Amino acid sequence: MMIPLGDGQRRFGFPFATVAIIVLNAMVFGYEMSLLLLDEDSFLQFINTFGTVPFDIIQRQGLGALSVLTATFVHGDPFHILGNMVFLWVFGRKVEDLTGSFNFLFFYLLCGILAGVASILSQLESPRPSIGASGAVSGVMAAYMLFYLRQRVRTLIFIGPIPIVPRIPAGVLIGYWLLLQALYIELGLSTGVDYWAHMGGFGAGVLLIFLFLRQEIVLYHPSMRR
Repeated sequence: MMIPLGDGQRRFGFPFATVAIIVLNAMVFGYEMSLLLLDEDSFLQFINTFGTVPFDIIQRQGLGALSVLTATFVHGDPFHILGNMVFLWVFGRKVEDLTGSFNFLFFYLLCGILAGVASILSQLESPRPSIGASGAVSGVMAAYMLFYLRQRVRTLIFIGPIPIVPRIPAGVLIGYWLLLQALYIELGLSTGVDYWAHMGGFGAGVLLIFLFLRQEIVLYHPSMRR
């Protein structure tokens, strides 16, 4: 397990969109937990209503296609939301620097929507809801990897019970994560994680980020020069 902690680089401006997304996710999760404490059935109904259920979308039931957006803000347990928000906090701030807050918000949501579409296409008749911000966060990771490939990221790694915090190049860290997603899909491993959503979000990030960059980034960033 590798958990990114930060890249130690100074940012330009406050990451309003990244913080707003994290706060909104936390508020929704707090509401979910209140439902769970009061009535587990209400909690499960919330998950099924606002999660992406491929079978329901195909049958035009529930929220329909809108659920690919709402599912991005729904999480199943504390570890689920904590993991997604840590990755968003580490990688989102620098990507927001590239796009600006307004553009970042739209970029993030579009990655989440296309991740949901990938999830649906991979399991058209599934009655199980797919939830979580990981598809959208995967798009953010793709953008970070494209522009900060060699940036070293402080990463928490456990070797047995022993934690270490090396600085790993973003290309290695995110590349390793991407390889795992592809491997899990290829092996057909069922771990309760929607790997197709991750891959869909990552692909969306690669394709979309260039549409949302600040003009000065397009003109002066080394990766944009020919």
